[in-house]
Amino acid sequence: WEEKNLPTLTFLKQNGFSFDRAFCNTCMCSPSRATLFTGTYPAKHGVSQTLTEGGLLSPQEPTLSNALPNIMNVLWSDGYDVQYRGKWHMSKGAAPNGTKTNYEDLTAADISLYGAMGWIAPDAGEDVNPLNFGGGYANHDAKYTAQAIQYIKEVKAQRVAGNHKPYCLILSLVNPHDVLAYPKTAGTSGYHTDTWSGREIGLP
Repeated sequence: WEEKNLPTLTFLKQNGFSFDRAFCNTCMCSPSRATLFTGTYPAKHGVSQTLTEGGLLSPQEPTLSNALPNIMNVLWSDGYDVQYRGKWHMSKGAAPNGTKTNYEDLTAADISLYGAMGWIAPDAGEDVNPLNFGGGYANHDAKYTAQAIQYIKEVKAQRVAGNHKPYCLILSLVNPHDVLAYPKTAGTSGYHTDTWSGREIGLP
């Protein structure tokens, strides 16, 4: 079933690592991401809700503190070149002029506070706005993947030149979130009805 319906997943498992006992650590996006990067549950890292307030800082939606240990700042402190590409969705951009409510768009400088360098705006996947989708017309996942490939090429060139500094590249894609577009905004997002319905996929 998997080879027929999920050929890319099969390829990745055959050519990389597959965590057979992995599970989703929380049911919501931002808390789950924060748990993945910090190794702690929401009660510890504080991100208890999915961030949906756009540029506003809401007491109901705490963001991830850059003071907490995470996989990025731990590796960075150990001499790794830590690079981040793709969806972030764990914090807001810096507050302009010392305000405490209005936050601007994320920048690479904001994310570098967590120990990750090289992030390229914009963030995506925060909601069901077609402009934030991984695929369709927005196609953010393809852009993020191209950014990651470019970095790997740069690492390869550095290796040839004799620079063997260890690195960690995190590529964070938006999908599988795009399925939330169906049926309301699927068409305007760049997806066609036959992408979502009428497909014969049997049970595993």
